Amino acid sequence: MKSRAVDQMIRDLSKKLKEVDSDVVRLDFGSLSLPERHLLAKVWETLKQRNVPSPLDVVGKNNEYFVKVHEIITWRVFDLFRSVMLENFGRNEIAEYYFGLCFCNFLEDLKYCLRNVAEWSDEDKQWFLDDLKRHNGTSFVFMVPRGFGSCAVEKGKGD
Repeated sequence: MKSRAVDQMIRDLSKKLKEVDSDVVRLDFGSLSLPERHLLAKVWETLKQRNVPSPLDVVGKNNEYFVKVHEIITWRVFDLFRSVMLENFGRNEIAEYYFGLCFCNFLEDLKYCLRNVAEWSDEDKQWFLDDLKRHNGTSFVFMVPRGFGSCAVEKGKGD
């Protein structure tokens, strides 16, 4: 099929698809493994408990369950994203390798940046947010330099 025909087919399909009014990604409960479903059921049951002073008490006493559920959902979303992106790139070993490498580097960069942001003053955070709003979030787009900050290896060491 020629690319022009594929483009037209995609445009036709896009017109037929109903736009979804939601910022929520939904995971099918049935797609989870049996142990994962049991864990989610336990968490839902725990949240339904009404004989505690506040929901935070429920979370605090059962923190390991909530952390595990968060981990499961996060990895499911990552797997979905990875699968979709690799299909777009042609799903081959080289694309899988580079996607994995870049995605892991992205997560490390994000973690590093957010850790630094947590140390900002409230004034600095507000200035940053105001600047983002003023420029529609596009005032600067750049890659975080590799090896930037305290993780940097001194030149000549580790070669």
